[in-house]
Amino acid sequence: MLGLMVVAFIALSSFSKRSAQKRQVEHERMLAEQLVPGAWVHTSVGFFGRFVDLDGNVVILETPSGEETYWDKRVIRSVGELPFETEETEIEEVEEYSDEEGHEEPNTDTDTNEDRI
Repeated sequence: MLGLMVVAFIALSSFSKRSAQKRQVEHERMLAEQLVPGAWVHTSVGFFGRFVDLDGNVVILETPSGEETYWDKRVIRSVGELPFETEETEIEEVEEYSDEEGHEEPNTDTDTNEDRI
């Protein structure tokens, strides 16, 4: 009975180890496809930066201010769009709003009702 339990434990642990290795290989393959210069990267410590270059296990990321920082490849959690808006997307949204027909641009006069009284 004890021997059967030991064999079952070994089988389950080897199965879980194998599936974890498959997930890791798939994650590395997906990162390799998505890591292109200019892509936004999110690290496991919460840093967001643009991918610049990969040198072995070292990833070079650019901060929003333009500085390049060096990171271990293992800290990259995901590659993709930012979860928040940047100034570029805000400007594009304003331009799209003002280009639509039937909408007037907001009044930017500094006059208020109090000044008129």
